[in-house]
Amino acid sequence: MKREALVALITPFDEDLYIDFYALGRIIDKLLEENCDGFIVCGTTAESPTLSMQEKLDILDYVIERTRGRGQIWFGCGSNDTAATCEFVKQVEHRNIDGLLIVTPYYNKPSQQGLYEHYAKIVSSTKLPIMVYNVPGRTGISITGDTLCHLAGDFDQIVALKQASHDLDIVHQVQSIRPDFKVYSGEDGYLKEGLEAGMCGIISVMGHLNMKDLKNYLTLFDTSVDLDEQDQAFKALADLLFKQASPGPLKYLLQKEGLCLNQLRLPLTPVDEAMQKELDHWYALI
Repeated sequence: MKREALVALITPFDEDLYIDFYALGRIIDKLLEENCDGFIVCGTTAESPTLSMQEKLDILDYVIERTRGRGQIWFGCGSNDTAATCEFVKQVEHRNIDGLLIVTPYYNKPSQQGLYEHYAKIVSSTKLPIMVYNVPGRTGISITGDTLCHLAGDFDQIVALKQASHDLDIVHQVQSIRPDFKVYSGEDGYLKEGLEAGMCGIISVMGHLNMKDLKNYLTLFDTSVDLDEQDQAFKALADLLFKQASPGPLKYLLQKEGLCLNQLRLPLTPVDEAMQKELDHWYALI
């Protein structure tokens, strides 16, 4: 199995909170040089709830141009409005991307039947591959293994799952009917457990900072090399990056790296002073 590390890209902002495309370009170039396998564009880490539809399209077009086929591109365009999602999907249908990341609808808490019909309707509106994004901590709803298997069995276009949940049984369930179905860990601190359950890799936040280590870990995972120390380091960093609202801690560290400004759009705010000290301590040790 080829194990992959994709990054859920941040959206850098300048001092006036406009998109900083120069900073975005620096980050993309750095990650590609470190053999990142691709990008999730306009996912949660991108502060997507604060981006307009046009801004999302502008970011996508920029990433496509900057990447130039050197990595996968999955575009986050899901919402809790099925009809609106289908309309948005149509706007990116002919762009040069690998597929769509579609989050389970948030806030309105649909039933499992509602989730099935939501994805079925989106499939009918596009020819692009679809990755289901299950993140119950943010949406208030979790897709079950039965529902995912129903979708995977009915629609070849649904090809992957980003699983930001500790439900690992879903991996075996879906791969028992679709062996080629990809499941990515959506939690940096749960990578080892996800890989042991059969996941093919990770869609990472911490990968902005440690892509080389992450790629090395994935390469060595199926060997006899002891990776416990690296696993503990990943868990410690993941804990820091999500101790306050993401991507606040990440942007603070990326500013220290000189890659972007520590700017977030409200309602998110930069990390507080106590958190800064914890991050400074971690940074001094690397």
